[in-house]
Amino acid sequence: MKLSKEELQTVNNFISSYKRINNELTDITDQLRELSKRQQTLTEQLIDVRKSENIFAEQLKNIYGEGTFNLETLDYQLKN
Repeated sequence: MKLSKEELQTVNNFISSYKRINNELTDITDQLRELSKRQQTLTEQLIDVRKSENIFAEQLKNIYGEGTFNLETLDYQLKN
């Protein structure tokens, strides 16, 4: 038994919808994968900056003594 033209069109519409949705889901999955990689890279960069900051803070401490760096005045303030 053959389907009518309308029935075949309905089946084709389903197929088209499935393909479109699958393509969009694949695209989103790929984008999420790339975003995850980017997030990992940025997290690693943040860790590296924090390590550098800690090393610099230790150098300041060794040169000037225990203190804090004021970001507003750009001064190193010794602790009393």
